[in-house]
Amino acid sequence: MRCFIAVEIPDKIKEVLASTAENFKKAGFNFNYAAKSNMHITLLFIGECGKKEALAKFKESSEKMLNKKFKIGIDGAGNFETKGVTKILFADIAEGREELCKINETFYAGFENILRKNSL
Repeated sequence: MRCFIAVEIPDKIKEVLASTAENFKKAGFNFNYAAKSNMHITLLFIGECGKKEALAKFKESSEKMLNKKFKIGIDGAGNFETKGVTKILFADIAEGREELCKINETFYAGFENILRKNSL
């Protein structure tokens, strides 16, 4: 199972991203597009993870950390490539970047011990 910690994004932003993806499709770009319901901001990508105990600790800790609301705005886009082939398109965060960075730092600090103990 691929595991990651993510932040939900507002429906308004999901609508903009879905509309943009539709325009890419119409223009003939053959990417694997995420369903609107799967759009999110990844804070920590863990990778393949099958240890239920570690996942339970991640879930419990992340729910405590992500109980804060803040505004998010997008500005621009980019892509991740593998061997010269675009695999992932992303929207760049404008408003809310500072808050996301703080949460990300907290996650890495808080989860470093869990990752090490569970060989993740």
